[in-house]
Amino acid sequence: MQTEEYAQTVIRAAHPTAPAHEIAERARLRLQRLQMLRRPGDAPVLLAVMDSEVLRRQVGSPGVMFRQVQYLLDLLDELPFQLHLRIAPLEAGAAGAIGHPIVHLRFFAAEYLPDMVYLEQYEGALYDEKPANSERYLAVLNNLCGVASLSQHTRSLLTEALTYWR
Repeated sequence: MQTEEYAQTVIRAAHPTAPAHEIAERARLRLQRLQMLRRPGDAPVLLAVMDSEVLRRQVGSPGVMFRQVQYLLDLLDELPFQLHLRIAPLEAGAAGAIGHPIVHLRFFAAEYLPDMVYLEQYEGALYDEKPANSERYLAVLNNLCGVASLSQHTRSLLTEALTYWR
């Protein structure tokens, strides 16, 4: 859920010696993932929980941040049934301190497929379909949802962040 310029800035920070074409390709792939939510008819549903400090931590220029936050607001308008975004406040403390993105995948249409966890980390990514690990990460995500704002408050939190970056 990142603009291209935001994604490139974040990727460049994690991989400062990578050539420009690799940064651009990684950003393109990151942006491409969101296209799944735009599929007609069988689009997946995404429940995303974001740390509130992501909205205040400057990535690139203030303009990059303003456009990123505006993009999140635009996505909420564009994908009201596919995207459910919640914000975990700093006050959540350790419950909100995950350290890296966790994606829990559940395939409702394919009952024979197990739940899967996708972990994106500094040196790469990992898909894990072991039931015990999937359940453990789902518990972490449920805990995070428990401390995050409700989806109906997200728009006002993003609008507040937008004002911060003006």
